[in-house]
Amino acid sequence: MSKPNVKDVLNLLAMKEEAAALYEAMDAMVSSLYGEFGAGRFDFDLEKFIDEHSTDHDFDYDDGIMQNGRYLKLEIVDNLAKMQAGENVWKNVNFKAVSFSARSLKRCPESLK
Repeated sequence: MSKPNVKDVLNLLAMKEEAAALYEAMDAMVSSLYGEFGAGRFDFDLEKFIDEHSTDHDFDYDDGIMQNGRYLKLEIVDNLAKMQAGENVWKNVNFKAVSFSARSLKRCPESLK
């Protein structure tokens, strides 16, 4: 029986670790914004933002920043408050046709003996 290249599996694990770190950083940033501004909807005019910061911008999202529209909205939702009020906090459930799991093993599996 053939199996995937171990380098591909190690790359998957590295990507998973990178994604987890990014999600953790995003959660920390959202928590910080929530702490400062609370829950709600925040709208932004990207054209105005770019005009005001055209010379001193320090963001990496230049290319196509307005590709899907001139305006941007950020919604911060307090799911805990919604849950306590009896509201539904699940927006969607994703189904992937193919998924994976990988983990380290302490003992040699039978297939490698």
